[in-house]
Amino acid sequence: MDVITDLTTEHQLTALLNQMVIPEDLQVRAQRELHLAFQEVDERFVWILDGDAHIGIIDRMRSTLELIAPHPGDAAAQLSEIPKPYHTPTYIGGRIVMQWQLDTPKNGRIEPGTDRPAPIGVLEDNPQAKRPHSTIVLGDTTGMELFLCIDHEWPDDNRIAGGHEVTIGYDPVPDSYFADVRAYLTAPEPYGTEYCNLYAGGLYDDRPQTKRYQDTIWQNPDGRMIRWPQNPVSYMTPGMNDEQGERQVMDGGFIGYFTDTKTNPVVMVLSSKPKTFCVTCCNLYDEKLCCLPVPDTGAEFYEYRAHCRFFSVKPPVAAAIVQRSELVHYGIDHDRTDVVFTEPDRRSIDLHVNVSYHPEMPGFYQGRLSDFEHPIPLEKGVVGHGIWASHNPEHEIYWDDNCGHSGNRSIRLRGRGAGQIVATEMATGPTIHLNPGKQYRLSGWLKCQSCDGTGARIRLSEIGFGPTDHKQSHVIGPVTGDADFSRVECEFTAVSDAAWLHFELEGGGQAWFDDVTLEEA
Repeated sequence: MDVITDLTTEHQLTALLNQMVIPEDLQVRAQRELHLAFQEVDERFVWILDGDAHIGIIDRMRSTLELIAPHPGDAAAQLSEIPKPYHTPTYIGGRIVMQWQLDTPKNGRIEPGTDRPAPIGVLEDNPQAKRPHSTIVLGDTTGMELFLCIDHEWPDDNRIAGGHEVTIGYDPVPDSYFADVRAYLTAPEPYGTEYCNLYAGGLYDDRPQTKRYQDTIWQNPDGRMIRWPQNPVSYMTPGMNDEQGERQVMDGGFIGYFTDTKTNPVVMVLSSKPKTFCVTCCNLYDEKLCCLPVPDTGAEFYEYRAHCRFFSVKPPVAAAIVQRSELVHYGIDHDRTDVVFTEPDRRSIDLHVNVSYHPEMPGFYQGRLSDFEHPIPLEKGVVGHGIWASHNPEHEIYWDDNCGHSGNRSIRLRGRGAGQIVATEMATGPTIHLNPGKQYRLSGWLKCQSCDGTGARIRLSEIGFGPTDHKQSHVIGPVTGDADFSRVECEFTAVSDAAWLHFELEGGGQAWFDDVTLEEA
């Protein structure tokens, strides 16, 4: 069996695993008898079994593989039914997407003041080519290993060919089941490419008591283990978008999530051509493993190859990785102007296409008072959301530093006139999580000046993570006319598992929003 111990000790994860394993334990693990098998549930789902234990789930519809019980004997191995609905909020363990994504921008954001470059590869009028049609074929089991292959087809361009070959087995060194993935792609253009996506259950939960991971760590080609404390704002900084530097992953290096009490999923990049860099999703915090852009040489075809291994490390190794890691070099520069926060015509959507050298945003935090006094700290892990508000007082959405209820700051909206609505957005960070059937209290303080029309209000819209989830809104307010800060609140029973929060002003005048709380009643 091709185990990770074959790699050199210059790769720090491998070295730690070898150093921390007890020889007697390794001998016992190496003699473990496996009884791996596939068990088809329906047209969509396949169980991965080791004997009677359910250790993983294959989702044909999304080309995903989830290790729900990566370490033999895990309690999760007793799971016997596929979670319903089966989607991001209900994942239990680590999960990878085994699919080529084309037209991935070589850099998610651009320098301030420059035009956004045209998309790489697939044109906007060819959306089917971005995500292929994938077919998973299960191989026979040997008892010790399982094999499957995934064929990808791009209906609008049959010149593109790609696939993934996957071997599932057990490695005694980390004491973890693994999925060894070989990805290959041939294309007629130098596309931006993503060959694998890493996610884990509970990763983007905005409830501190249920969020399971706080650090994303990877090994750079210079040997450093680099740590990003998961944060709804700092993902925008130059360092977190440095594909040629901070965000590269070395061959034999890894990227993963730390630290959970049971499972810490990692992807070890054994080799890739072109080299691998990672892009972080601002909502889910999933990691997109991408190939570095290649120059357009006019070649008839371009080839992309990657070989990686997906498994889990136990808490003692995870803790050692965190201890030995160093903070990512964000590239913060307070002497540079961030146009997204200062120009009067900018919107929250501009956050996703501009590098920010010192992003400062007010935060909303479920379960405690959000007073908007201080920006979200960049260099710490933060369980919360960023609310985009301009630093320019001429903007209709302004982070006012001279008016507050409990302090000196609040979020001010300026109306557009009769029948028109100005509203904030939760621009960064995870979606608000709710527990259906639970009672919640939403409250806040509102101040108005010459507010006509409907006035100022706070709206919580239950959207639901599932497509059939019931949707409803809870509104507190409105407040109209001229009024000093006054408290508004409502209680409701949640029917969905997700929600969005908005501050709104309909009509003319100005309104200030402060000291907002969403908590279980």
